[in-house]
Amino acid sequence: MNIDSNKAPLSKWYAWLIVIFFIVLHTYNRVFNYDHFNNMISWDVLSYYIYLPFTFIYHDIGMHDQSIIKHIFEVYHPSETFYQAYLLPNGNWVPAYTMGFAILFMPFFFLAHLWAYLGGYPMDGFSYPYQFCITNGVLLYILPGIFIVRNLLLRYFTDKVVLMSLVLITLGTNYFHEVFDDSLMPHGMMFTGIAAFVFLLDSWYQQPTKKRSFVLGLLTGIILLCRGSEIVIIFLALFWNVKSKQDFIDRLHFFKLNFTFILLIISGVFLVFLPQFIHWKIMTGEFLFNSYKNTEGVDWANPNIVEVLISFRKSLLIYTPMYLVMFIGILMMRKKLPGLYIPFLLFFLSNLYLLSCWAAWWNGFSFGMRYWVESFAVMSIPLAVFSEWILKRKIILKSIVLLILLVFIFLNIFQTWQYCNNIIDGSRMTKKYYLATFLKRKIPDGAEKLLEIKRSDGEFESFDNPGDYDHRTLAYFNFEDINSAVIDTFCQDSTIRYSGKYSYRLDKDHPYSPTYRLPYYLVTEGDHAWIRVTLYYRSEVDLKDNPASLVISMERYGKGGRDNNKYRAIDLEKREYKTGEWNYITFDYQTPLPLHDKDKLSVYIWHRGEHPFYIDEMKIEDYTPKKE
Repeated sequence: MNIDSNKAPLSKWYAWLIVIFFIVLHTYNRVFNYDHFNNMISWDVLSYYIYLPFTFIYHDIGMHDQSIIKHIFEVYHPSETFYQAYLLPNGNWVPAYTMGFAILFMPFFFLAHLWAYLGGYPMDGFSYPYQFCITNGVLLYILPGIFIVRNLLLRYFTDKVVLMSLVLITLGTNYFHEVFDDSLMPHGMMFTGIAAFVFLLDSWYQQPTKKRSFVLGLLTGIILLCRGSEIVIIFLALFWNVKSKQDFIDRLHFFKLNFTFILLIISGVFLVFLPQFIHWKIMTGEFLFNSYKNTEGVDWANPNIVEVLISFRKSLLIYTPMYLVMFIGILMMRKKLPGLYIPFLLFFLSNLYLLSCWAAWWNGFSFGMRYWVESFAVMSIPLAVFSEWILKRKIILKSIVLLILLVFIFLNIFQTWQYCNNIIDGSRMTKKYYLATFLKRKIPDGAEKLLEIKRSDGEFESFDNPGDYDHRTLAYFNFEDINSAVIDTFCQDSTIRYSGKYSYRLDKDHPYSPTYRLPYYLVTEGDHAWIRVTLYYRSEVDLKDNPASLVISMERYGKGGRDNNKYRAIDLEKREYKTGEWNYITFDYQTPLPLHDKDKLSVYIWHRGEHPFYIDEMKIEDYTPKKE
């Protein structure tokens, strides 16, 4: 270790101080800002956690009894819709995320279950003991990460450099926010996991042993089971201390000579994944399953690198400018730590590409780019390289750079405060709004109009300001002489019609109407549009016995219509109607945030019954924001 022998280890004192500070801030935030730990297991966290109550309380791992889900949502309100699981054709529901965090939550879950039993709380997996134990228990995973990073850095740097690096990470990045305000999300815990991985990897290359190999495999397994996107750590594992082509050849020879250790690592990974494989096999019939079907997914051919790096909506360099210092540190590693330059550069580039390919590159509702927080454990080393370099410069340059770093810290803490007080929005930021609220303690009058449109995830949406939009008709179908898509003349019906000569008849052999599709960039040039669909429909038998749906969605570009962004199916049998008469429907649909400008608006009727169903006079209208 490089601790100054004649000085107290200040980095150790700082580590304890910041941990105590985080505990106090976390507790204050939960008690006063989150209604005393109420409703913490919600949104994405529900998908991580849901394995536990349905396995150990309800004994229904396939979540067949949807009355339980209904009860959870009615009592605890974890989110607006149940998007956290995917319904399979066989009737089983599979959580959207793998069970890594459920395994980590398990000790706190059982403690809470005992508390609920002894204290008379509902033993449903979501009452106060569960919320309290899970929310506080995760700190046991998060806070050790600070000490692990400290010990890792002390292998290469002096205590003074380590102290500076810890200050820059904990106060100058959105790690600060993830620890005290968003601790149930994965990133604070993953920071610790990645830090432990790098520390253990460094130790393994210094002296590989059977025990160390197996533990490294277990740790790697839990990291990947928690978040598969962390696969980029493989570049660290393969290229650690590789400086040249010859070093890489020697590394392959090293792997061959130590193949037993490699098998132990693989065995550790497999052992961690085994429960997930078994779960998938029971639920789906396959040992491997893509459970991310309800998510936005990735678009490998169109990485959003520019947006990820610099955009006012959400980006690294606008909201976490300290990341620029980390990147500069990587370039400096070529001289300071040449054995780590290649693996760290490969890690940075692959991580940038992978996370930029995520269609929802803005990371959902969050402060800054939260998906990057775990990588700060790796980037702490290049950050320390930069810190060491600047501490050795002359006083003028040192003072200027340290002042800039203090500005970065102040900006991070102040903008975190703005976010927690709803001044910075978690997903709708624009350049104009950012500048209007920059360093402001309250939102200026009228500034909220500068945000992106507020989007609704509900089934029924309200569109009540058409005067603010330009209007045009996108498509019209009278199923005679005016049709905006090819129609099947076989389905034209002259016996029952609303107007003109024909209506369009659907039956069990022809369940779909003509589908109207239009690329998003032709729908609107803005960030959203309202689509209004109107039509007349009729059934000669009760619609409850002859159901049909109006379907509107945005089909993902390159997915062949199999993937949809914001799919809405309006079940006509659930609305007021009259059997044997023509009924009229108008439905408004706000386009989701486009994942690609070639995503296609898709509108059609889906007949789900066996008796004839008739439609006529179908119109699709487009309302786009007026240009300033």
